[in-house]
Amino acid sequence: MGNGRSTAITHDSAAWPKAPAGLVDLAGFYILAALLLALTWGKWPDILSDFGRELYIPWRLAEGQVLYRDLFYLHGPLSPYYHALLFRAFGVSLLTLVASNLAVLALAIWLIYHIISEMSDRPAARAAAAAFLLLFGFGHLENHGNYNWITPYSHELTHGLVLALGMLALLARDRERRPTGSLILAGLLYGLVFLTKAEMFVAATALVAAWLVFLRREGRLRAIGLFLAAAALPVVGFACFLAMQMEWRLALRGLAGGWTHLLGTSVAGQTYFQKLAGLDAPHKYAGYLLSVTLSVLLLAGAAAIYDYDRHVRRSPWRAAGIGLCLLAALWLTLPLPPLLVGPALPVAALLGLALGASAACQTTRRTGDPAGPWPLVPGPSYLLLWSVLALVLLLRFGLRPRLAHYGFVLALPAALLVVVLVLYHLPRLLEARYGGGQAFRRLAWGGVVVSVGFWLVLSGLCYQAKTVPVGRGGDAILTYPERWAPRDYGLAQAVGYLERHTAPGATLVVLPEGILVNYLARRLNPTPYVSFMPPEVAIAGEDTMLAALEQGRPDYVLLVHRRLPEYGYLPYGWGDFSPSILAWLDREYEIVAQFGAHVSLYKRQEVLWKK
Repeated sequence: MGNGRSTAITHDSAAWPKAPAGLVDLAGFYILAALLLALTWGKWPDILSDFGRELYIPWRLAEGQVLYRDLFYLHGPLSPYYHALLFRAFGVSLLTLVASNLAVLALAIWLIYHIISEMSDRPAARAAAAAFLLLFGFGHLENHGNYNWITPYSHELTHGLVLALGMLALLARDRERRPTGSLILAGLLYGLVFLTKAEMFVAATALVAAWLVFLRREGRLRAIGLFLAAAALPVVGFACFLAMQMEWRLALRGLAGGWTHLLGTSVAGQTYFQKLAGLDAPHKYAGYLLSVTLSVLLLAGAAAIYDYDRHVRRSPWRAAGIGLCLLAALWLTLPLPPLLVGPALPVAALLGLALGASAACQTTRRTGDPAGPWPLVPGPSYLLLWSVLALVLLLRFGLRPRLAHYGFVLALPAALLVVVLVLYHLPRLLEARYGGGQAFRRLAWGGVVVSVGFWLVLSGLCYQAKTVPVGRGGDAILTYPERWAPRDYGLAQAVGYLERHTAPGATLVVLPEGILVNYLARRLNPTPYVSFMPPEVAIAGEDTMLAALEQGRPDYVLLVHRRLPEYGYLPYGWGDFSPSILAWLDREYEIVAQFGAHVSLYKRQEVLWKK
């Protein structure tokens, strides 16, 4: 490129695991993870939403119940049955899941460091792995817990992403070295991703499609057959396992995971999912995307002007050009909400895709050998596939990508790609063009450190606020005090009350959600439903859920006056959502305890009369 200096640029990352420095780096990351684990101990989950399902369902599976037949479940069977196996082997405990998730986290760190080292250099890989740990592995970027890798709201996401990253590394390695064993293992991982969550399988399929483009060009049809045959093995195996316990039709419906529920119901059109994708105000969020994109380009332009003037030709217009770029970027970003960094993620994904695709295609054209290096983009297959994964996962956000909430998994590849691009690829392009890039690299390092530091402080404030103990022994966690979250504090009180004042065999249903209370108090939910929130009601139907409640006849019902503005409803219990279930509760139960203004415990009337 340019003046020909690109030929002097070499890939200074070492292939894993040749260099001892890689082992030292990994040891440092694991020490950092241990430190973060100690500082955040027991404060990871949210006591109300989602994570309780991740404990309750494996507990019931370990006790002999069957997924999809006895327990209503929207995702693939891999994660819950894996956790049930762990519970049977090591005991039913939150710590059992934490230990497993730490192993998954360690594997994720290894994969991230390895893949990014292949497509950049060690400093960029170190920065990306550290950002992963601080922002996503142990992040608490909003008041709710669950959006971290220690107690994720859905293990299908974390398990699915690690499987997809493993598949990515193997497919990129296959294109560059073509080992048959790696191809078969990649196929097995692809089949396992199908057993997690729909969006993860879509992303993995996009990886496979990108890989197949090159295989088709190279005429390796036998390799495609081996891959697909290996992918079918775990799917067929789980289908047979489930069919031994239920009807084939029900087993196949369960294996389809969220697809049948998503495509056959109105869930995708609910207010919550419309807001999640920014479709409630598309013009506003499209404007955010455009403004942030232009701001990033202007800041990069200011650094490029400085470098060009310093290394190529000095100009009296340098200060004016830099000033105009900075003023324009400031003018674009001032009207935006604070902390709006998400819109920059699709830009990074598209840029990485362009760099990876052009490098991979140029390599093939120039040498005829897919292993031939292109000096500016080391490991082009890794960069191409990583960018594909990042872009497809961001599609789940629509016009509203962000780091928080689901971003702890879905925005993770794109966020780390930002780090890699600004610390390695863009400075290298500037260096190849005119020997510059130093100012851009310094600016990028400062931006990465400041951004990660800010989010780290925010996480620390959320963790520091959690001081109220809930649960005992291996299930002990900490939640917010009453002044921070009266609802969570009320649920903590309810757990203690149920343990002290109800019989061990008593049954309990929490409306509309809060199955973690069942798990912590070890009180069985006599219905198949662990949540009665709008998505579950839309999928199962209120009449079906009501029939399950009437048949199950729970001894106690815990009513949580949860706000539902994201779904367009009044707080739960005010009558505009699930009116039939609320009428049944008023008719059949009487209140026996109140935990603040947000949590009420009801007891079945005939139980009270018998007393």
